[in-house]
Order: sequence, then structure tokens, then C-alpha cells
Amino acid sequence: MSAEPEKKAAGNMAELPIPRAASPVHVVGTRGVFYSIHQGGKALKKHRGAWVIELKNGKRATLRSAGWVPGFQKLYLDGELIYSFGLEAPLAAKILSFLPLGLIALNSLVGGILGIVLVFYNLYTIKNPDFPNRVKVILPVLNTIAGVLVVIVITGSGNAS
Repeated sequence: MSAEPEKKAAGNMAELPIPRAASPVHVVGTRGVFYSIHQGGKALKKHRGAWVIELKNGKRATLRSAGWVPGFQKLYLDGELIYSFGLEAPLAAKILSFLPLGLIALNSLVGGILGIVLVFYNLYTIKNPDFPNRVKVILPVLNTIAGVLVVIVITGSGNAS
């Protein structure tokens, strides 16, 4: 296995601060919309809306997610906040990242598909700590403008007869 995939995964993973855990607990997918919780290298399954974390003393703790905005949820361990997704993204970028959903108004099929793809791309980009904040704010706007042009070209909405 090459070092490149490991490096890529490490940037998209965070260790959760659970000192009583029997083995390290990680969240994989911190930069995207979808994520998974791993303990001791194994993916945990969600049971009744929570992940069960094994503790050193043989007890168990519950890890729950809260929040309705995709990609910006918070994780709580037995009611205590331990991790927030997307803290590195400015508020303006978080709001503007959903701007491409407006493409649905141009064309429900092409605009809808392209809008959803661009929202996922925007969320991944604005959560990347390597991008400057100015880029995180302007990129969703530029993606939306490009999306409008693509929808017009594909659907022929701008044809003058």
C-alpha cells in the first residue's frame, strides 16, 4: 500500500477525545457530508441513533450526532460535546455552499443533479483547512455561476428563436 492513500485518509480523519475509551476512537470523513465512527480500527454500527463506545472499565458510553445541516453536525458523548464538524469554515461559506441548489429552479432534472453534486463539492472544499477563507467564500458562488451556464448549455434554455 502506498503512503499517498494513508496521507489522504489522515487528513479526512480525526481522533475523538475520549480518554476512557478502551481503544482509540476516530471519525472518518471529517471533510465531507458522510462520516463513520471507528474504534480500534473497526467501523461501529449505529444502534438506536447512537454508536456504542467501549470504555476501559468494561462500561459503555453512547456517542450521538446532532444537527440538521449536512456536514456540520456535532458529536456528543453521553451529552457532552466532543467534536464539531466544519469549524474551520466561515459562516458565509457554510451558507453559500448550498447556493447551487438554486439550479433546480432552472431545470429540475439537470439543475437538480448538478446542484446536488456542486453542494457536495462545495462542502468538501470549504471544510478543507488548506484553502484560504476568501477562497472558501467565493468558490461556491463561482461554482453556482458555472452551474447556471452548464444548465443553459445542456438544456438550450438560452436559445433565441
